Amino acid sequence: MASLIESGTQYMVVDLGGGTVDVSVHGMSPDGTLNELHKASGGPWGGTNVDDNYIAWLAQIFGHRAVERFQTEDMASFFDLLRELETNKRSVRFDAMQPLIFKISAALKEISEEEEGDTLSIRFAGKGVVVKRDKMKIDPAVVRQWFDGPVDNIIGHIKGILSDPSMGGVNTILLVGGFAESKYIQEKMIHAINYKRFIVPNDAGLTVLKGAVRFGHEPTIISTRVMKYSYGINVTRNYDVTKYPAYRITFVNGKPMVNSVFEKFVSAGETVRVGHEACTFGIPVSMNSSAVAVFRAADPDPKFTTYPGCVKLGNLVVHHPEGDTLEDKLTEITITFGETELRVKAKIIKTGKEFNTIIDCLQ
Repeated sequence: MASLIESGTQYMVVDLGGGTVDVSVHGMSPDGTLNELHKASGGPWGGTNVDDNYIAWLAQIFGHRAVERFQTEDMASFFDLLRELETNKRSVRFDAMQPLIFKISAALKEISEEEEGDTLSIRFAGKGVVVKRDKMKIDPAVVRQWFDGPVDNIIGHIKGILSDPSMGGVNTILLVGGFAESKYIQEKMIHAINYKRFIVPNDAGLTVLKGAVRFGHEPTIISTRVMKYSYGINVTRNYDVTKYPAYRITFVNGKPMVNSVFEKFVSAGETVRVGHEACTFGIPVSMNSSAVAVFRAADPDPKFTTYPGCVKLGNLVVHHPEGDTLEDKLTEITITFGETELRVKAKIIKTGKEFNTIIDCLQ
């Protein structure tokens, strides 16, 4: 069986957090560094979805108004319910037959009977729950329903990535994050994707933190990344009938120009090496200073920075009062990619002056 540390090994990391699930795919290079093989992706399918489903179920059983009052009037007991759920999350099993035991607050019972006007035993009939004193016995099929929505979304997303022909070499899936400690999630995912090998590290909830610490000490451990977005800058270009529609024309010093052009440096889905540099040249439209506005877009080939989905990440202000003409201020703009930040540099060709800034590209 292949090890994750062998050259050529390809594997998927599924980070199951509280709010979100993040998926990435890596391959091991001969030099021991990692290549990102698929752009990072994911969705809002983390462990808090189970909490929300549990609270919604409580509202169905005890009454919406009763649960609202319980949260307001006895918040400490409400948080006790959530803490107990957090413990039980780890013990729910894929094929369990025994009911799960949850403590129930006397205050919630009283408020519910006051709001609903009947006894809990009557209301719980046929609902998969039995209440005796301060305990609820809940049918495991009911508990699994709290998990199934987010887990089914996670499985569907993973299968979608694995269906890409370029992912054929991925044979191992690594589950990390606090939500990955749930036995039910592990078992259901292994059952649904039984053609891949799954690894769940001890203390899966701490694995992401340990990885972040190691990356802080060894940032070069990742040698290539797949860009999640296209990155570029906002520029004004000469009007070209073959590139731009006529309605985009604006006149600058009597010349037909086009504003808000997305000057692309890298495309979404493109693989770039850490430290990859891309550059372009431009002549500013003002004499004293200008701003290099950096944008991103999910579209692999965005045309204009004003299009929906284009997001401005930041500015680099460039001062260029020297020179008698705009052509004297010809500027080389360079962006360095592949790390967790974008490094933006503008250099005035005639004077050699440089301006630099760093932009967080994980926004």
